[in-house]
Amino acid sequence: MAEAVTLGQRGLLNIGPVKRVHANKENDVPVLSLIQFSKAPYVAFGTVKLGTSKSAVLQLENPIEDVKAEVIVEKIPSSKGFSVDHNTFTIQPESSFSLKISWTPTEEGGIRELITFIANGILKHQAVLLGRAEAPKKKK
Repeated sequence: MAEAVTLGQRGLLNIGPVKRVHANKENDVPVLSLIQFSKAPYVAFGTVKLGTSKSAVLQLENPIEDVKAEVIVEKIPSSKGFSVDHNTFTIQPESSFSLKISWTPTEEGGIRELITFIANGILKHQAVLLGRAEAPKKKK
């Protein structure tokens, strides 16, 4: 009688794509994949002094082979000082687009806001914007 050998025992078990996320690395760019049920990435601005601006890049990916993605920035918390360099853009199949998001804080304190995108008029996607605004240090 033949013995049943599992895929794990044979060394063929493959556990999905693994993406390494290094939360404290300055060079890591958050990625938003324009597919259903994609996880909302975090765009961290760190600490920004009032009266100054800081920019961060959000990479939007279109992983679909044969369909381009027409993307609209549906909602951005502009009243909190956020802006983007493009409100509408097209991402070719299996390509990506770097969206520059700028933040000029309007008041002191921590912030957690959402930026919302619509892809091809149907799929809604979000990214989380995080940061802390500080008053400039007083000179003695």
